[in-house]
Amino acid sequence: MGPIWEVVGGLQRGGLLVRIGKDTSSDPSADRLQTGALVRQLEKDGDRLCYELLLGQGPPSGWISCVSQGKPLLAARSDLWEVVGGGEKGGLLVRRGRDLTSEALDERLATGSWVKELEPPKDGRLHFARLTGSGPEEGYVSLQVAGKELLKKAASHQAAMPAAPLSAPSAPTSRKLRIFALAGSITCKELLKFQCGQLAALLGKDAVEWTYAEGTVFHPWELSEQLSDFERTVAGKRQQLISWYEDIYHCKQDRPILEKQFDPTVVVESVEIPEKVALLRKRLEEEGPFDVLLGFSQGCIMIHYLVGHLRREGLPVPCKLLVFFEGMHIRDQRFAELFETPVKHPSIHIFGETSPYYAYAREGRCTTKRVEEYYENPLVLTHAEGHNFPTQPPRSTEIYTIVKEQILQLRAAGATSPA
Repeated sequence: MGPIWEVVGGLQRGGLLVRIGKDTSSDPSADRLQTGALVRQLEKDGDRLCYELLLGQGPPSGWISCVSQGKPLLAARSDLWEVVGGGEKGGLLVRRGRDLTSEALDERLATGSWVKELEPPKDGRLHFARLTGSGPEEGYVSLQVAGKELLKKAASHQAAMPAAPLSAPSAPTSRKLRIFALAGSITCKELLKFQCGQLAALLGKDAVEWTYAEGTVFHPWELSEQLSDFERTVAGKRQQLISWYEDIYHCKQDRPILEKQFDPTVVVESVEIPEKVALLRKRLEEEGPFDVLLGFSQGCIMIHYLVGHLRREGLPVPCKLLVFFEGMHIRDQRFAELFETPVKHPSIHIFGETSPYYAYAREGRCTTKRVEEYYENPLVLTHAEGHNFPTQPPRSTEIYTIVKEQILQLRAAGATSPA
């Protein structure tokens, strides 16, 4: 079994260029191998690699480069396992707990599936999250039975990555990467910190410094009834619910907000947007620089307003990477001209497929553009949950790992130096 690689490069170009043959002059494939994909090495010659696609989007096989301008395009994944046993029994028996006497799950883990270890194996048992194939999404399995191997770990390939040439960029800065995170509407920065918890834990406190931000429009605490009990407890420390801006719906009928939001005949006016953008710019200038701007829901729209206004003035985006969780397009058509053409800046867009806003955002309803069309070559990731940060493995783990790799690459690329 060949080594397993994760594609960590190519974000700014929509993925890695794939060619039919080993030679860099051979014909390219029509599609690119998307960032975040997992591939198995079939053959390797220097910094050229022939792969088989295991997970993600792109051509099922082809040749790619491992390094570009001294920067690795592939990262080691030695935490993956392939199910090689159990074929005669319809797959491996999966239990809910590590103990062999714990409850057995109804479905078996299919032979040929790929899984990710959630913790180092112990006592011959593996706690896994399924990536491909069929079977339970998570559980415990035995690594071998009666001396027969049931799972095979991905081959070590640390030595397979070619070393960077002597002309590679100088050593990266040792300072922490800085993320400026924008909360959604009718929420608070305490809730945003909780929402970002899984990603923050994966990035580690030694590598990244977070700033959690909220808007300036305050709402009555009675609106907390729409929150879960846990969210109300977190937000209840201050009992303040805040948005970045208010929307006025020009509709004579008394209708639910979502109905008016999704109705193209309803004119929506976002209040004092230039003033709100000016406040955000001032804060970024005073507290920056930041390497990543990350938003949730209305926080994403606020980032769009910021980027659009800056571009209109001929100014750059004030970070290296934009990350949008549950982002939507700008509804107020007075500002549609801000994104008549896409912005040339790396961006990641994460959507929940069961969110009431999913089709609205992905199809660009009530406007002329889909939200990811605001930016060139966006990386789009989806999950099966709703209007929230993903929480359910294995997909949540996959998404946060991809986002983590893209953020940590900024260190290798040379993050913005402090002013």
